[in-house]
Amino acid sequence: MLIKDLARAAGVTPQVARFYARTGLISPTTREDNGYRYFTLADVQRIRFIKGAQAFGLTLAEIRELFEFAEVGTARCCSRMRNRIAERLGEMRAKLAEMETQASSIERRLNGWQSAACSVANITACPAVLGARSVPLSGSKLRRDMSAVSA
Repeated sequence: MLIKDLARAAGVTPQVARFYARTGLISPTTREDNGYRYFTLADVQRIRFIKGAQAFGLTLAEIRELFEFAEVGTARCCSRMRNRIAERLGEMRAKLAEMETQASSIERRLNGWQSAACSVANITACPAVLGARSVPLSGSKLRRDMSAVSA
């Protein structure tokens, strides 16, 4: 089947299917002289697996690693996948706890907001926003971004 048919059968766009082919997550079984690549139902199944694994929070790099284990016949491939998903769940729960703390802090600040304290002439001096520096920042990229702004 052609890439457009593969994409339709797998429930992705042709661009996604091309990306997976370009990055080696799927491979055409044949390539004709006209440049057309032909795929099989195994590739449809592989794309469905990729999308399912992504829904569990796995990255494409992790999915590629699982494929590599499966291709060399590593019997522990399923347990590796389960462990990765369990790790991801732990990370998500930690992130949720951090976000809940941040939301509570923001809520306290909003409840104590003194709108009269802000001046349109000097919005950067708003005490309510300046006091938000103590709100825990989520994610290391955000921390880096904010430290660059502070410097």
